[in-house]
Amino acid sequence: MSDTNKFLYLDPAETTPATSGREDAPCPCCEDSLTELIAIIRACGQDPATQLSGYLITEDPTYLPEGTNARAIARRVGRDKLLTTLIDLYVRYCPATREDS
Repeated sequence: MSDTNKFLYLDPAETTPATSGREDAPCPCCEDSLTELIAIIRACGQDPATQLSGYLITEDPTYLPEGTNARAIARRVGRDKLLTTLIDLYVRYCPATREDS
């Protein structure tokens, strides 16, 4: 069976809370990488929401600051995992999406 139509889910091996300290974190290395990407983009004087959304939509690395390790981080984690992590964090922390509201 070809993997071309298969959605890339988070690797269960990466779901240990060792790096983030939160047991409910789906992918601690992804969250840490996303946090680092946001910090790098902000340090370069750019808007993280605009730059990350541009990268996630197009997979064009020019949306990420040159001369930093932002592009390497994004390649290492992968667009699908970054997007999945963003959505998971939104669903988990947005008051309108909480099951207890």
